[in-house]
Amino acid sequence: NFYTAVFGGDYNIRENLNLNIQIIYKKIENWQDSELISDPLSNALARSVNTNSNQNSANPTGYSVRLAYKMWNDSLETELSYLKWNIKNDSVVKSKVSYSLNDSYKLSFAGESYFGPTNSPIGRFKDLSAFYSELRYLF
Repeated sequence: NFYTAVFGGDYNIRENLNLNIQIIYKKIENWQDSELISDPLSNALARSVNTNSNQNSANPTGYSVRLAYKMWNDSLETELSYLKWNIKNDSVVKSKVSYSLNDSYKLSFAGESYFGPTNSPIGRFKDLSAFYSELRYLF
């Protein structure tokens, strides 16, 4: 069993400029350090399971920050987000700019970059860091 708590809030710095900050805490019951397993195969399996389930510690903590700004009657939206897990120095940065061309079409440009060691929940996605664009039709 595990429990997750998220504490945070939104703050409107000024009209159309929003800041969101959250602190994340996870409590994992009966957690065992995979490094203490002497059998190499069991150790590797346990480390993989811990990484995939973000259970590299009995009490992982982290935080997220998101800054969003809208302008031109909400036609242009910008967003910058940052998430960090403290256990293995994992983090991800995401940015996005969207523009409503008209009532039916929305154009977006975005990117996300992953950081951390390859044996960590977020760092294992480093090779998937990407930039992309999207044209959306709304009906």
